[in-house]
Amino acid sequence: MERMHHRTTRGATIGALLLAAAACDAGAPIVTPGDDPPDAARTTIGPLVATLQLPMSEVMPGGTFVVRYQLSNLSSDSVRLELACTSDVTFRLLAPDGSAVTPGGCLTAITTRTLAPGGFILHDFPMRAERPGLVPTPLPAGRYVLVAEPNVLRIDGVDVTATPLSLTRSLQVR
Repeated sequence: MERMHHRTTRGATIGALLLAAAACDAGAPIVTPGDDPPDAARTTIGPLVATLQLPMSEVMPGGTFVVRYQLSNLSSDSVRLELACTSDVTFRLLAPDGSAVTPGGCLTAITTRTLAPGGFILHDFPMRAERPGLVPTPLPAGRYVLVAEPNVLRIDGVDVTATPLSLTRSLQVR
């Protein structure tokens, strides 16, 4: 099984969350066929399954939590992915009133990646419940919605952008 498991850092602020893409130990995927963790959202993109897991549903203002994103090839063939950005996924955060706390975004650069049959890409993203700025401030209490949008443009040359895809999980700031 191919595993693309990255330890990277980024100093990007994603809305109310300080996003530093990071570390996870090489290990098992968070989702296997037929397995749906209760704290995960899934969507299908052709032969791929994108999974967003938010193991903590509550966090204190300014507190740290981890978001886990996985893109799995469940087919019996290798797939060639073309991504819209240098990142596999883009995050946005919506405030309790539905307004965008962050617009999301990524460094636009078409990138390619190949996933072997049964292969997966797995990232853990440590985040903080903070408003962005020179001096980040803790988010006020409320229920926020984290939106993850896979950045897949084409799979084996076939355009998959006709239907926008997104995964969402709720986060309660106490």
